[in-house]
Amino acid sequence: MFDEEYLDRVDAYVTAAADHGIYTVIDMHQDAYSAFIATEDPGECGEGTRPGKGWDGAPEWASITDGLSTCMTDERNSAPAVEAA
Repeated sequence: MFDEEYLDRVDAYVTAAADHGIYTVIDMHQDAYSAFIATEDPGECGEGTRPGKGWDGAPEWASITDGLSTCMTDERNSAPAVEAA
């Protein structure tokens, strides 16, 4: 599902920049993948892992985890669920 209103606003900004001779690069980055990949029960994380808190980033439709663990090892993108998504 796309947010057409949001996309229209982005288009308006890009068009306004182009009208002034400014090229636009749209940065589609995210921070630690998605708010939709978070550990709901911290008790499910095994030894050597910690709960994933869910960060901003990808929308829910792009966060298909196949039910893998959201627990992280050493860095915020290390959870199997994040790697699957």
